[in-house]
Amino acid sequence: PEGAIRKLPVVQAVLLAMAAALLVGAPSAQVRLAIVLLAGGLIAAWLYMRSERRAAVPVIPLSTWRGSGPVGSSLQAVMFFTAAYMGAGVFLPLYLQGVRGETATEASIAVTAGGISWTVASSLVSQARGPWPRRIVRGGAFLVAGAGLCIALQTATGHWPVAIVILTWALAAVGIGSSMIHLMNWAIVFSPSSQTGAISGAVQTCRMLGSATGGALMGALLNGIGSDTGHLPAAIGAVFLLVMALALWPATFGMPRGVERVRLQDQAGIPEGVEAVA
Repeated sequence: PEGAIRKLPVVQAVLLAMAAALLVGAPSAQVRLAIVLLAGGLIAAWLYMRSERRAAVPVIPLSTWRGSGPVGSSLQAVMFFTAAYMGAGVFLPLYLQGVRGETATEASIAVTAGGISWTVASSLVSQARGPWPRRIVRGGAFLVAGAGLCIALQTATGHWPVAIVILTWALAAVGIGSSMIHLMNWAIVFSPSSQTGAISGAVQTCRMLGSATGGALMGALLNGIGSDTGHLPAAIGAVFLLVMALALWPATFGMPRGVERVRLQDQAGIPEGVEAVA
């Protein structure tokens, strides 16, 4: 509100950064160091949550960790989407070059196809209204999950044409691109007016946390199975099965709740014809 003065959440932000860094580093570290990192990360996370509960406006709404309410469940879905897609994006070139023996050019084409598809899909579905945003988000999560399963099957059954891999990744990007615009919109539209700016920032924080967490878990899984030539195909297959599992959460039990209650403009207090965008 105009004239209001609010302290910057420096302590909360530092504690969250420390918790994320320590917990993301723990899965791939040697056992003794992993224990130290895990313990430090849990302590930092506990201190962060204590600080958040006392804050007038949290860095990330506490409902996010429970997946409750339209804001919390939308932000949680953002984390799972980015954990699945952005985390896997690190391992797609490794699969194409390390397992299949494709060139760096072919690997870059696959990654580029994902970026273009994300942008195009986001633009095409941004005006969807009525029941369609929920359907788009659920369908988008299934697209990402299907892509994870498809690439896992390819690692197990042999070399499919590289064009299929590129198409698969492009469809995964369509899934996250078409979903993310509505998840961000719901988080902002359903937030209290006094927290709209903070929630807008929380959306980006959740995207980064999801990406980091997904990459850390997949890296730990790959290192646990083995990254040598003999184990790499199985490790990549397991990574993309994890992609599928992460993406299925927002498609099923983690589907945002309460976002269909009212029309977008009514909830946002925005005049008809003026769009609420993230």
